[in-house]
Amino acid sequence: MIAKKCPCCGASVEVDAETNSVCKFCGATLFDETAVTAQALQPKNTTNTQNENINDNDIVEENNNNDSSKKNKHKKFFDKSLFTLKDGLGELNLFKLAIPHFLDLFFISTLALISTIVINRFIPGGAVAVEAANRLINIIIVITNLICTGANILISIYMGREDLETVRKLCYINIVFTIIINVLLSVIIFIFAEPFLNLVNSNSTPEEIRTGLVYLRVRVCFLSMNSLSTCLLGMLRCFGDNKPTLISGIIQTIVSTGLNFLALTQKTQTAKLYWVSFAPVIATFVGLSISYICWKLKRFKLTCKIDFKLLGKLLKVGAPGGVSNLSYTLSQLITTAFVFALPLPYKNARVYLNQILYMVYHFGYALGNANAIMVGRRCGAGDLETADKMHKQNIFIAVISNAVFFTLVFACKDLIFKVFSPDAETMKIITIVLAIDFFVEIGRAFNHMGEFGLNGVGDVYATTIISVSGCWLISVLLAYIFGVLLDMKLVGIWLAFAIDEIVRGMLYLIRWCSGRWKKKFIEKRI
Repeated sequence: MIAKKCPCCGASVEVDAETNSVCKFCGATLFDETAVTAQALQPKNTTNTQNENINDNDIVEENNNNDSSKKNKHKKFFDKSLFTLKDGLGELNLFKLAIPHFLDLFFISTLALISTIVINRFIPGGAVAVEAANRLINIIIVITNLICTGANILISIYMGREDLETVRKLCYINIVFTIIINVLLSVIIFIFAEPFLNLVNSNSTPEEIRTGLVYLRVRVCFLSMNSLSTCLLGMLRCFGDNKPTLISGIIQTIVSTGLNFLALTQKTQTAKLYWVSFAPVIATFVGLSISYICWKLKRFKLTCKIDFKLLGKLLKVGAPGGVSNLSYTLSQLITTAFVFALPLPYKNARVYLNQILYMVYHFGYALGNANAIMVGRRCGAGDLETADKMHKQNIFIAVISNAVFFTLVFACKDLIFKVFSPDAETMKIITIVLAIDFFVEIGRAFNHMGEFGLNGVGDVYATTIISVSGCWLISVLLAYIFGVLLDMKLVGIWLAFAIDEIVRGMLYLIRWCSGRWKKKFIEKRI
């Protein structure tokens, strides 16, 4: 074999010197001088031109494949295209949804934090009383959110289908039933406040009960404002409008902080207590006003009619999620009762840890909500594969964010907890428990993303079974075994929390990766 240059097309071709060979590029015969010369003198025919074009295209395609292969080798860990969603109703961005919500949650957490700090300054055991009252308040909020959760899931899905008429009906149902449920529950808690507080904090002193009663009854009288504000802000986020959430959170924090510090200037202990109790109420009223104004500026007309068929769908989607949240809240009440049966340093440590750690996982929580909105919208548009990729990527972001926020808190723990003025024994307990809490926060990242993501595509029964089982068979049971029976106290209870969060998080991940949610979403035709 020798290399020969074709006189027709100029290509270098390996040929057999003993026989005539054909150029594989242009088809000219080689070593036949007459044929070669004649063919070289003639213009290239259509066939040859097509062959050239085909071969050129093959070369270009091969180069493109090579380039693509090189790009895949250097593919980035995160796909930026999955952070943004565009459709006929506008654009959603994961971080633009999550960051304002995170800041809102952060600022709202400071309301309880400031109240705890201030009330602990002038009432012995006041922090424990406020914590017990807040646990009962959370029950009302969680049950009320049953409607909000279901509505937001369906709103996102129907917006993906661009079915605005159904969205108008859902928004109206959401507002009406949020108010009705909240008012009914608030009346019940107001009437039976004292026995409920005794149930949560069985070892409470008369002073703690009196403090808790005042704080609880003031808050529940106006709690419907909080739920309505949450309802409006949640619907605005479904529309991709996240600024009201941020603005509301900032202004509420400023108002509540000012009123709490004014409480310290009051002369009597009773006056100080009422100032602290009304501070979050007034702040919530301001937040509701902002939420309402922003909703009205949206100029989105509601269909003021109760569609009971749609309400049934809403309850079908929202009720399991509400049961899950209620189960978690009740299980936390039980474990809180375990803690409140311990000596005062352990009770104080639990209260201080809760106030600070709420802030640690809030970005993961906000990412979970943003992820649920975007995944639901993708599925509503029929793009289940993109929703799958988006969800898996967002899990890693949530895990990283929880780890980073926890590391910052642990590094600055002495400075942060100094505001509570804890004694040496309480601070020692806090340090040990914080070391365990790292695993709690990692598990929570998987939990928030997994549960919210599955709820966002309507796979709510699976999340309910996993959540309820984990809360009672792992969290409460192990907290009793480790904390009470084995006398490991708060350390044992926190170990139970870590095991619960990690196990539930892994089960959610397994459920998502199985792909069964896709089949259920298609079958249900929400």
